[in-house]
Amino acid sequence: MMSRRLPLKKRVLFFVVVLSTIYGIMELAAVFAHRWGQGHWYTWAAASGERRDALVSHAKTQPSPPHDQSFVIHPYLGFVAKPGWNEEVKKGPFLWKAANVNRSSDGFQSREPVVQRRAQDTVVVGICGGSVAKMYYRQGIHITLNDLHNHREFRGKRFIIVSLALGGYKQPQQLMALNYVLAQGGELDLLINIDGFNEVALHSAENAKKDVYPLYPRSWYFQVGQVRDPVLLRQVGISALLEERVQSWANFCGSRPIRFSPTCHLVWKARQRNLERKYASTVSQIANHKSDGGFEATGPPFEPGSDGELYEHLVAIWKRCSRQMHGLCNANGIRYFHFLQPNQYVEGSKPMDEDEKKIAVHHDHIYRPGVVHAYPMLSQAGAELRSEGVRFIDMTQMFSETWEPVYVDDCCHFGERGNEIIAHEIARAILAELERE
Repeated sequence: MMSRRLPLKKRVLFFVVVLSTIYGIMELAAVFAHRWGQGHWYTWAAASGERRDALVSHAKTQPSPPHDQSFVIHPYLGFVAKPGWNEEVKKGPFLWKAANVNRSSDGFQSREPVVQRRAQDTVVVGICGGSVAKMYYRQGIHITLNDLHNHREFRGKRFIIVSLALGGYKQPQQLMALNYVLAQGGELDLLINIDGFNEVALHSAENAKKDVYPLYPRSWYFQVGQVRDPVLLRQVGISALLEERVQSWANFCGSRPIRFSPTCHLVWKARQRNLERKYASTVSQIANHKSDGGFEATGPPFEPGSDGELYEHLVAIWKRCSRQMHGLCNANGIRYFHFLQPNQYVEGSKPMDEDEKKIAVHHDHIYRPGVVHAYPMLSQAGAELRSEGVRFIDMTQMFSETWEPVYVDDCCHFGERGNEIIAHEIARAILAELERE
């Protein structure tokens, strides 16, 4: 007796039901796997946040600016940004609007041209420093200026903000940036310099491994030495490819409709961990690779007798450069304000809950030794600068009573709330100095 075949519609329906059941079981299993592995139930919002946080976390471990195709060598400043920079790509969006927004073509990521002229109805404000100063320019300067605008000296005037800050800048790059603007005929009324971290944290982790002179810009060896080194070029290329895969994989899993799938998120987490491991290994190979880059890549020899001697040297560079900026500003009618930036590795500088600690603190971080050993020296040197007449403000304890999270990575960077707190403190310090004068 021959068996009757089910009608096509019923067969299709049967397969749809089977596949749907299998898919449902997979999704349910993924939900429980997430609960077992993460300690909390899967939610769409949490999954989206994990992918976003993973990209932020990855960004902090990127090779330094010389590997970033948006930076180019500069004859006086070490490196600058290429014209046409994308203002919204890295380190958070701008939180303020400018009347005449443009993209500066002189290498600085400034919405206004950095060469400005004074006028009776304007106040030209410059910002110097590294990535923390750049993020303050994006997320905090408008708060500072709003606090200042009612002071009798600024009332009724329009603020023009120019940024001389770039990620990775360290002294003497701030000093050279100021000189470069002044050499072009630029004028400022107020200059805010936020630094200290890069000056003591970057050298041991980067330039020192290649025997590069401490005054040279970060990772200078990679700026000029990689041109002749095929092994290093290959490693840098691999790191760039892995970085692109991290970005594209997160974007793919964040697209509709699969971003709502627990199974997809579980697969994303597994592959993300694999990509991060490969990326970390490649970055380590780049950092430890060594070849003869020549004098142009390393500069004059420098061999400190101990870590203490090294950090004393780095702090002395920072102090001398700030003193020179103070003198330059005085000679050109500019009020110079120097702020030592906070950092989470300064002992007792911020109370943290476990969630913020997971994001902000890793005791084996490559930048931590510089902070632990040299930040007390920076505070002491800053006090000496202040006794010499420099408007220096130590902000290392700025978050000492702030329980809410402010750090967004385990390096040094703040989120919007952290920049808001810093912005109010900078305004308070400036107003206090103006009243004192």
